[in-house]
Amino acid sequence: MPMEYFEQRERALLGDRFDVLYAAPQETAERGVTVSALRSSPEQFAAKADFPLEASPFCKAAFVVHQPDDLKFRPGRHPYHHAGVFYSQEPSASSAAPLLGVRPGMRVLDTCAAPGGKSSQLAAALQGRGVLVSNEYVAARADILKSNLERMGVSNAVVLNETPARIADALPEFFDRVLVDAPCSGEGMFRKEPVARQQHCEALVKQCAELGAQILDCAAAALAPGGQLVYSTCTFAPEEDEGQVAAFLQRHPEFTLADVLGNVDYSFGSEGEANRTGGLPLDVSKVRRIWPCQGGEGHFMARLVKAGTPRTLPPEGEYTPEEQLWLAAAAEAGKKGKGKTKELLDKVNSSIKGNEGSIVFLDKSQKHMYELNNQVRLINVMDYPIDNCDEFLGFICGIISQDHDLEEMYLDSFLTIASLDDEGDITKAIEKLDIISEKFKVKFILSVSRNIDKLPECAKAKVIISL
Repeated sequence: MPMEYFEQRERALLGDRFDVLYAAPQETAERGVTVSALRSSPEQFAAKADFPLEASPFCKAAFVVHQPDDLKFRPGRHPYHHAGVFYSQEPSASSAAPLLGVRPGMRVLDTCAAPGGKSSQLAAALQGRGVLVSNEYVAARADILKSNLERMGVSNAVVLNETPARIADALPEFFDRVLVDAPCSGEGMFRKEPVARQQHCEALVKQCAELGAQILDCAAAALAPGGQLVYSTCTFAPEEDEGQVAAFLQRHPEFTLADVLGNVDYSFGSEGEANRTGGLPLDVSKVRRIWPCQGGEGHFMARLVKAGTPRTLPPEGEYTPEEQLWLAAAAEAGKKGKGKTKELLDKVNSSIKGNEGSIVFLDKSQKHMYELNNQVRLINVMDYPIDNCDEFLGFICGIISQDHDLEEMYLDSFLTIASLDDEGDITKAIEKLDIISEKFKVKFILSVSRNIDKLPECAKAKVIISL
């Protein structure tokens, strides 16, 4: 049985500590959210959130979400999620990205980036300056990664579907920071994902360790002199954790092991384990583990520094020719909106003029976020069971009541989403919008799939696009 191998190995390594370290404080995996600095500060978010929060020990921008299961609360269905305010993930999953010490203007590579939680943290640290290259080898997961970065409003990221080896060959010593959140045997996912338990075996651990070593070697080649690399996994296996890092240092004498917490001013988890290095030298006090008893599902992290002098970061707004090419690629990736949607995006961007907190609702997907000004937040209305106009208006009121700083709301495909066809029903809906607008001091701008001449007079002033 798969779990027999795991338990025998861990009991042999931990002895009497096994039952203590693997005793999680709750029956099911915790839920959490990580707030994006591109949208809000953690303090602002905590003040406005309409669900119970507790500050996470693993990241200053993260929170543990406590909610009774009988309420069926799902952070991933919350409007703030769809607006890119937060990324929903298990709390300890947010621990690795801040350890890189990313600063605006840097070139950053996330080698194994899907589904995008850590990349969104790296993008938030860049604050729209520098370049983020988020890579995912599996094509379907790369699409998910792109969608999540669009939702989070990341404007300076390029999503690749490449092997780490090809990236290293094309961009040797290019990046100031590299994150390797390696594909692993997933022992930290046992409670959350039953399939992780079912597929687990010793052969999988060895296979993942070999793959992780290959990715680390490529990451080392892509890292610039003086750059920093953070390696992380969500497993407890020695071959993938302490043993992996110790072996890497043997292959790469140009690297030194740094205190993994050296770029942050807080602590979490425990030091590494000396009996997990495979007999190779490693200062395990500098690496970090998160055990189930510490409120996480299971993570390992190490920080490695490449010999040399770090490059001087350019002044704000200045980019090298190579960086300009990457940014141009990011912009080009977003130029796919066509017809009515593209026209709407252009009008939204030209009209918001710095209105922080503006929201645009798109009814089909979030793939156009690259084309939107960063101050525009997007919610995919199709994720919600809206059957009629009253439900849509109630949905709008719910969004407004949670964010009192809103000034404008762009409602795409208004007639379709609100199930409006009759002129009288449209007039009534516009009248209700006017009441909401006056009460909350929010301006509504509509896009409709109808010739403007066929709309009631009360609707014409609010419509910017009609077909």
